[in-house]
Amino acid sequence: MTMADIEVTASGATVTASPADRIVIRLAENATTGYQWSVAEAGGFDVESSELLLPGSAAPGAAGQRVVRLRPRGPGRARVRLHLKRAWEPGPVDRFDLDVIVAGD
Repeated sequence: MTMADIEVTASGATVTASPADRIVIRLAENATTGYQWSVAEAGGFDVESSELLLPGSAAPGAAGQRVVRLRPRGPGRARVRLHLKRAWEPGPVDRFDLDVIVAGD
């Protein structure tokens, strides 16, 4: 079985993956504002990485991209949720939701 990266950029999507696949979520993020995307829920997945790719432009305030890579622990259905928030504030200003169906072998 070969591994594939399944890229997701739209909240509310449902994707189907195999246990060998990796889910890659890409979201715009401007860390200079203090708002950062973080994994709030990843039932059934291990978070391999969450990194901010810097913007290609040197313009002040240019947005970068948050890239989150998730690996399924096994077959089943799971929800992934990310929150956009400032660390010192209680609630998120935005949310990213994804439903994933991991097919059995």
